Amino acid sequence: MHTQMIRNYLPVFFIVIATLECSIRIPDVTVSGEMDPFEKQVLGLFLKLENDFQSVPVTTAGKPYNPKTKYSDDRKVLQALMARKLKKKDIDEVKQSEIVGEQNNGFLKILYPEKMENDSDRYNYINRLVAEENQNRKILLQRVYAMNKNIDEDKKFQVNSIFAKINIQNSKSGDWIQLAEGGWVKKE
Repeated sequence: MHTQMIRNYLPVFFIVIATLECSIRIPDVTVSGEMDPFEKQVLGLFLKLENDFQSVPVTTAGKPYNPKTKYSDDRKVLQALMARKLKKKDIDEVKQSEIVGEQNNGFLKILYPEKMENDSDRYNYINRLVAEENQNRKILLQRVYAMNKNIDEDKKFQVNSIFAKINIQNSKSGDWIQLAEGGWVKKE
C-alpha cells in the first residue's frame, strides 16, 4: 500500500519540482548624479549578482546545487536574496512605522525602541527581523567584495556607502534615512 501511494504521488512531486521556480530580483536602481568609475563598477557588481541568481530553480534537499558562478557560498547568497524578497513587505512596514531607519553604512537600525516598550512580542519580532535583514545584507556585501579582489578595507567602506545609497533610494517617502554626515531625516 505504501509503495502504491508513492507511485501515485511521485509524478505529481516531479511535476511540482520541475515547475517551481524562484525569481530573485534586487530592487530597480537608478542612481542620479555623476558617478565615479569605482561607483559604476560597484553598481555593476550588484547588477551582476542579481543576474547570476535570477530565475534559479528550486532544488530538492540533499542534491548539490551547481550554480553558474564560481563561488562556494552561492547557496547562502541565494538564501539571502530570497529572504530579502520574502521579508520586504515586513521591512517596509517597520520602516513606515518610523521605528527602523536606513543607515548610511547599508544596514538597518532600530531608531525608536520606546515605541515598542509596551509590546514585548513586537519588540522581539522587529529586533529579529532587523538582525536577519542586516545579516542578509552582510552576505550580499561580502559577495560583492569577493567579486572584486581589488576591494581593500578602505574600498569596503565605499562599497557599503554605495549599497546604502541604493537602499535609501529604494526607500519610501516618510522612511527615516541617515545622511552621509550622520544626521537623520525623513525621506521626502
